[in-house]
Amino acid sequence: MNQIKERLQKDYNLAVVFFNDKDYESFFVHIRPSIELICKFIILDTVGDNEDGHDVLEGNQVIIGGRGVEYKIKIDNNSRRPTGSALAIVAQNALFYSHKELQASFLDNDKKRVKKGIESYRNVLCSYIVLRANLEVILVVQACL
Repeated sequence: MNQIKERLQKDYNLAVVFFNDKDYESFFVHIRPSIELICKFIILDTVGDNEDGHDVLEGNQVIIGGRGVEYKIKIDNNSRRPTGSALAIVAQNALFYSHKELQASFLDNDKKRVKKGIESYRNVLCSYIVLRANLEVILVVQACL
């Protein structure tokens, strides 16, 4: 987990420097790894920096659950290592897995706010990853012209 923290700090700081320098191509090169590292950190922090946490990161186990179904970790031999926006979804599931109180059908206002915040955060991370991929395509097309 310390390795993830160090890489996150390095990539994120570089992304900020490039953004401030208006070098958006380099910014997007460094922001996606930063987003993925944030997701990995969330997964290891909530599931645990242990075999289960690393198996989830490797795709050997998945966190399943949802509306009315308790989140749990399950071995899945057919899954693959999550990357990109899939990591944001796994991070969200890890948060719900570790906070069982957010899985109830009827939540008080504070828990609803936390649950909605987690879902919104996941959507923002996914949007950044998709935006970065789309800009990468545009930059490649521009380079070919």
